[in-house]
Amino acid sequence: MANRQWPMANPSILSSVPRAGLRVVIILFCLFHMTAVAAYSINEEWKIAPLTFTRKQTLPWVRSYMLITSQWQQWNLFSPDPLRRVSRYRVQTFEGNAWQETPWLHEGISRFHRAGVTKTLRRLEEQGPDSPRTQQFLLIACREQGLAAGTLVRVQRMYHVLPKPERPLTVQKWKTYLPDWKSDTLAERSCP
Repeated sequence: MANRQWPMANPSILSSVPRAGLRVVIILFCLFHMTAVAAYSINEEWKIAPLTFTRKQTLPWVRSYMLITSQWQQWNLFSPDPLRRVSRYRVQTFEGNAWQETPWLHEGISRFHRAGVTKTLRRLEEQGPDSPRTQQFLLIACREQGLAAGTLVRVQRMYHVLPKPERPLTVQKWKTYLPDWKSDTLAERSCP
């Protein structure tokens, strides 16, 4: 094991790549990354025409990259007004005359996989029930569960919003806090 050569320890590997070409690739990637992060961080509520235009033109090209690299969080996550909604999702099927109860998607999967699924579902929420990605998610659910053609399938969302009191709540009040859960359907379709 002591004589093993690691690939990066061999300078001949990098010497076969032209230095100027490698620099250009690295610079182009850095420019793409900075543009993607900047465009994704622009908030449409700012109502600044050039920035809103830039976001609308750039977002379709960078959205997948931002989601894959888990850089989807916007500044409001760390702001004085952070995200306060707690959401749960599940895929249900309509069999007989009722929607079948299924476990929530966060139950029974690892924390790391759960984060990816939750991020995906929140993005689908933003795109709406008829977006191609939302419909594709439901088609995958049909295929993975082996559902017959014509079976109705839906994504149910259950959520509550944490309170934002003027003054911080005491530990005792947080211990007795009961969330006001609301439920709705994110998207629905029949299996092909």
